[in-house]
Amino acid sequence: MEENQYGSDYFVLTDEEGKEEEFEHLATIDYEGEVYMAMTPANPEEESDETEIVIFKVEEDEESGEDMLVTVDDEDTLDAVFEKFLEMDEEDEEAGAESADEE
Repeated sequence: MEENQYGSDYFVLTDEEGKEEEFEHLATIDYEGEVYMAMTPANPEEESDETEIVIFKVEEDEESGEDMLVTVDDEDTLDAVFEKFLEMDEEDEEAGAESADEE
């Protein structure tokens, strides 16, 4: 996978109702020629031991030409992108463990 062009950033996203929510960007995922982003709410409303992961598709706004994030409605695509995210996360953890072993 290419270097993450979006970096490790926080985004404030606005839904259709005008509600703003801040998300932390976890990964950019290429899947079947499309680009997706895995994010987690920066300030979850409920305390939980599990991290909520939200997958967005990156699309170009036809009017402005800027990238925008849209929800993924297709369950099969969502599952496949999430599985790819988990594989990437495991690879990162393994690479981190190998680096720690070398030190």
